[in-house]
Amino acid sequence: MHVDRRRVLAGLAAALCSASETRAQPPVADKPEQPPKFDDRVVVDPATKRRIGVRLRLPATEAPAPLIVYSPGLGSGLSNGAAWCEAWRQAGFVVATMNHPVTGDAVFSPGSLRAHMAQALSGGQYPARIADAKFVIRQCLGALGLEKRIDPQRIGVSGHSYGAIIATLMAEEMAREKTPVVKAVVAFSPGVISAGSARRAAVIRMPYFCVTGDQ
Repeated sequence: MHVDRRRVLAGLAAALCSASETRAQPPVADKPEQPPKFDDRVVVDPATKRRIGVRLRLPATEAPAPLIVYSPGLGSGLSNGAAWCEAWRQAGFVVATMNHPVTGDAVFSPGSLRAHMAQALSGGQYPARIADAKFVIRQCLGALGLEKRIDPQRIGVSGHSYGAIIATLMAEEMAREKTPVVKAVVAFSPGVISAGSARRAAVIRMPYFCVTGDQ
């Protein structure tokens, strides 16, 4: 018993000495905060009068880069999809995240949530979002000072949930154009509105990357 007790006390003493040595070490200086690598803008489509929030992320390279226009899910704004939008930027893409009127973070603006949701889920918001995306692409190519930063032959559209439906509808629309502006789609958790809309998606021929789960 006495031997075991001495061993325990010796072990405690060694642990305390080690802890005090650790505490005696000078603190590691915090790394300075990196400035945000995005630029928030608001663009107004004169055809629809819609004010569209745009968060621009630019890669380090000055050479013309591919553009990804990203449409968030219902009720989400410019902060949605930050992890993959930043990963795309670091991989050399120009990324433009949209905050759509009515269906973006305006869903949670003051007032009746039920009324906001009813308006957001109305059928007219699907073509309105598509018009937003087309307008933002045009703005990126000619009005936001990015003309030399974007390769107009490499433009993709991505979206999550509600935004993934928009990306899919755009891919269907591009299939009917002789010279489609959009060349590829990345859809996070896409869905379909009806069996008919699912069948219409069969026209898609561009690269279409679907990311989803089984829950």
